[in-house]
Amino acid sequence: MATACSSDADPTPVSGGGQNESVPAPAYEARSFDDVKPLNVDLKLVLAPALPEIPDCNGEPRNVHFTLETSEEIGEIAPGITFPFLTFNGSVPGPAIVVCLGDWVEVTLKNLAGNRFAHNVDFHAATGALGGGAASIVGPGQRTTFRFQALKEGAFVYHCAFAPIVMHVSSGMYGSIIVLLKGGLPDVDKEFYLMEGDFCTEPSADDPKGHVYSQERVTNENPSYVVTNGRVGALTGDNALKVKVEEKVRFYYGQANDESWIHIIGGTSIKSTSLGRSIRTLTRSTEWKPRRFRLEASRWPSILSSTLAYTCWSTIS
Repeated sequence: MATACSSDADPTPVSGGGQNESVPAPAYEARSFDDVKPLNVDLKLVLAPALPEIPDCNGEPRNVHFTLETSEEIGEIAPGITFPFLTFNGSVPGPAIVVCLGDWVEVTLKNLAGNRFAHNVDFHAATGALGGGAASIVGPGQRTTFRFQALKEGAFVYHCAFAPIVMHVSSGMYGSIIVLLKGGLPDVDKEFYLMEGDFCTEPSADDPKGHVYSQERVTNENPSYVVTNGRVGALTGDNALKVKVEEKVRFYYGQANDESWIHIIGGTSIKSTSLGRSIRTLTRSTEWKPRRFRLEASRWPSILSSTLAYTCWSTIS
């Protein structure tokens, strides 16, 4: 399933199904690339928990280009324990991609020479051609470029969808793409990008500290590691997220495998509202409101049930 959290857009009430359900304005209407002649923008990708430059989304649609490189590399998943990760741009999660509603998203996917597997990329923010997956299959040493228009605001997962999909996703090939509404989001002091993922591993036959992918654990839905940002301790100790008292902070939080919910302790005001909701697909709305805390979320069915995108922006003041 896929879930999105979102904006301060004026909602339109929805009849039935939940006390506080609402939807934003209708989806963006597609425009001709040749008619708009959009400005070309190269998006500089950065590694989590950082985000790329956040656009203000006040102008005409742009053509936003970036390159994702698939790499297969051994790294630590826990202190003293290694795992053969499959990655976008050498990191888990893959870099956050932030665009505006109506932008064209031009993706170059490069499969590094020396990799063992073919890969592709499926954007849940795109429609048709398996979200780009059918148009982006590349073997080792190959590259391809494709483009789609971001027609629905929201926060979505992207992932490798080459078979076996579960192996590629649960080995680290996932990230988030955020499509901001027109006018963007209110200013904050700091923003962070987090993604949770399950890893199903087992010790290799010749090295108990060198773990490998475990199909048995996948079949039994029994992950050996459930981590945020790719490894144990990625956000603790020297890697802890640091903010000052009274700073406003926005979190973009994604989920690549099983369902989960971000839980921030120590804030005096937390709010996340739904973005990109549709009357046709809305199935449930929930609200949690102890004292001055407020958290709202919504759930949707999705083509790929093994992935879930739950990206929300929360303000702590």
